[in-house]
Amino acid sequence: GDITSVGIFGQIGAGTNELAGDISTTNSNISFATAVVVTGDVAMDTNTGLGNIVFTDILDSDTTPRNLTLSSGTGNVTFAGIVGGTNTLDVLNVNSAGITTFSDAVKATSVTTDAAGTVELDGQTVNTTGTQTYNDALSLGGNTTLTGSTVTTKGTLSGASHSLNVVGDAVFGDETTDIVTGLTTLDVSGATTINTDTITSADAQTYTGAVILGNSTTLTATDDPILFSSTVNSEATKANGMTVNVGSGDVTFTAAVGGVTNGELGALSVNSTGLTQFTAAINAASVATNIGGTLEINGGSVTTSGVQTYGENLTLGANTVLQGTTVTTNGTVSGAGNYSLNVTGDAVFGNESTDTVTGLTTLAVSGTSAINSSDITSTLTQDYTGAVTLGDDTTLSGQGISFSSTIVSDGTNRALIVNDSGTTTFGGVVGSTTVADQLTSLTTDAGGSTTINGGAVYTTAAQTYNDNVILGAGTVLSGTTVTTNGTLVGGSHSLAITGDAVFGNESTDTVTGLTTLAVS
Repeated sequence: GDITSVGIFGQIGAGTNELAGDISTTNSNISFATAVVVTGDVAMDTNTGLGNIVFTDILDSDTTPRNLTLSSGTGNVTFAGIVGGTNTLDVLNVNSAGITTFSDAVKATSVTTDAAGTVELDGQTVNTTGTQTYNDALSLGGNTTLTGSTVTTKGTLSGASHSLNVVGDAVFGDETTDIVTGLTTLDVSGATTINTDTITSADAQTYTGAVILGNSTTLTATDDPILFSSTVNSEATKANGMTVNVGSGDVTFTAAVGGVTNGELGALSVNSTGLTQFTAAINAASVATNIGGTLEINGGSVTTSGVQTYGENLTLGANTVLQGTTVTTNGTVSGAGNYSLNVTGDAVFGNESTDTVTGLTTLAVSGTSAINSSDITSTLTQDYTGAVTLGDDTTLSGQGISFSSTIVSDGTNRALIVNDSGTTTFGGVVGSTTVADQLTSLTTDAGGSTTINGGAVYTTAAQTYNDNVILGAGTVLSGTTVTTNGTLVGGSHSLAITGDAVFGNESTDTVTGLTTLAVS
């Protein structure tokens, strides 16, 4: 039957205790010095005050899993021995505003603690066939494995320099302040929902299942990798962001990020001086990677409603579309000799001359382009739809390089060399009558041809066209010396050269089809 005591209930004898009834006290302790077997569903309650519940030895069910509910008010609950080691418990509920301590392994159908107090897991394993829900603050006293259908922590989680392995799904926090800190490693085998704004570990973090961001969060591993083996998405319509900090560690996104309907991330920031890999498509409000390390984009696309800024060297592992308001590469870009790059939006290539763009098959930019690199090379076409601004002396090499709009310098006169075995097309004015906008010089190589449709080219020094030139409009070429070392076909348009002129370097370099020709 049930036991009610106004004072302490304490078992101090030898042997095993078999319990089928409830035990309650009035703010006084309940304790068992030897093993306990519950043979029915049992509740123990010390009321609302300072009454502890202590199991000094093992705690088991009989051959039928039994429910056990413990309520200790502001007192503590201590499991000093194994719980459910021989015969697992059914539903284990612990309600305590004090400290709940599991000193050894726990096996039950489910485990739930209430929101008040704290839980100390010192026994290294909690194994449930169902859920584990820790509504209060949780601290680890050893390297810990939590096995269950879903393991939920709704308070802070302190690793105290221990590892946490969740076998099953995990839910970290139900608000941003439910931070996870002090872990050595974190490993989740199932899906992970992250509602806290902080998860920190000294070593690696591995998320094997799909990750859902319930809030914007920062994941930090100190010079060790963070691996996402499945998809990463924001909670629907919330556009929650994520910052990943790994020092010299690597960051790997194995599957799509922000790919589900309404699951686009907010700001995605990855800070690594190691290797960052985007293996599948990325969808976010913005993407930023830090200076140092390398980035591999192997998934074919990064789509943002805002900016993309890549601070480190970038390598493409597939034909790639980068879609955003402005896409900035502040390191080198390599197409690995096999892949194309299509920027839908504005583009900024480099922030210094060594930030070269090489190994592309084709390059296309739908918006404006700021070229601060000394070299952009493709095996085939380069198409610049918007205005181009040169921030460095630049060489463009390809087969079919087309400028649909203007080309200007950035306020310091810059030289442009175009090596094109196909047709180079200038669709807009090159330079302007404003000196600061003008190029220093313009040079094309001997292969292919150059079509000038923009009406004018302004340079502070020479213009040298080593290939055949075709005019698509009445044209002004303004420079110190304008040299054509191939044929020049006017196409029934006029040509005015402001400066000296050199027509041809051999007799076959004819000048034909002009309406008028003027050399100042």
